[in-house]
Amino acid sequence: MRKSEQLGLGSLLLYNIVVFAWFVSPCGATDIPIKRFQMDEVWKIDDEEDGFLFGEIEDLLIDKDGTVFVLDSQLANVKVFSAEGQYLRTIGREGDGPGEVRAPGDLVFMPDGSLGLVSKLNWKIAKIDKETGDVRGDVRALGLDGNLTSLHQVRGSWRSGGSNNFTALVTESTGQFWHWRMYLALYWDKNDGQNIFPEKILCDVGEAQGSDIEEEEFFSIWDPWAIDSFGRTVIAPYWGSYTLRYYDVHGELVTQVELPYLQRDRSDKEKKRLLEKVWGGTSPEKFGVDLIISKTEAVVRRIHPRPNGRLWIQTGNSAYNVGDGVFRVYDVVGPDGDLEFKAEIHGHADDLVDKVYFGPGDLIVIVHGAERYVQNHRGLKKNATEYDLLIAGYRLREIADD
Repeated sequence: MRKSEQLGLGSLLLYNIVVFAWFVSPCGATDIPIKRFQMDEVWKIDDEEDGFLFGEIEDLLIDKDGTVFVLDSQLANVKVFSAEGQYLRTIGREGDGPGEVRAPGDLVFMPDGSLGLVSKLNWKIAKIDKETGDVRGDVRALGLDGNLTSLHQVRGSWRSGGSNNFTALVTESTGQFWHWRMYLALYWDKNDGQNIFPEKILCDVGEAQGSDIEEEEFFSIWDPWAIDSFGRTVIAPYWGSYTLRYYDVHGELVTQVELPYLQRDRSDKEKKRLLEKVWGGTSPEKFGVDLIISKTEAVVRRIHPRPNGRLWIQTGNSAYNVGDGVFRVYDVVGPDGDLEFKAEIHGHADDLVDKVYFGPGDLIVIVHGAERYVQNHRGLKKNATEYDLLIAGYRLREIADD
């Protein structure tokens, strides 16, 4: 149920094309099965009721045993909770010394097993022990020529050929005002404390040319890439196409698949929401920037890796026309790129303001009210009742049709 291309050694050699005919509904659903899951709450953490002080939750990771790591970018630390939601410890601290970080914007499980705090200011990944918080060294990931503007997201891979590798989304200045290049690159962490440079550019994902075009901000607004359980980097490179590219641990493009998708025009409300997300309700014209709003939503918004090479993919239609009591409908893609079924998630959550993180087995963690643009703009205060910050763990229970 897809069109596939097998590629090797970085070349785009067509290996096989399989095209299936099917009918597509307004939601983008097909004749593939739909599995329904109920979100059963197993624990929750309320920042006010439970006495925890959170500044801004920037990221969250869940270990293979269900341990939850919550990154607070404002406090520059990580609060650790058990799989049952019990507070365990706080690790990490702000500073410029070994193992310290300023303005962390992302968390990553590094290939050596440590927890990496990714700085938004100086391209540094501070590695600390997940259990003790002890310093495990620093990595400074630079661009091709060292002229790096920003280090966005980092995803850990696995050990290959005696070297530790990871993939990072970076922007690099081109030397001109409002001009930059964004790309995904494979790095090898030599674990010697030295600066490291990209071993291979996997994919260029944006190039600003003096205007803030939405498609160029695609990878900054959403997370259309991940590393699956086989260590492959999976990328949805295009805003308006349901294309998935699979790169092996050496950075070679091995497979590209095309999945069916029914584009729909954005409503005026959706366009306004995008402006508020990117610019916080301000007018980009005041800054001399043209913001060109796409007529359609991004096809792939987020990719969640699951066991056995599966991917749960949030698309631009995942919360559109889904019915009462349904939070989202994910596309579940198998390890070979086949669209296996759709996962319909039932439960109380808000697609606009909540962030979802997948853990082992049937565990998911939702940070309710995590989208900062909702809390900081539109005239809402952070402690507005309807947007109180709440972290909750849920088990997904498959439910039968009525």
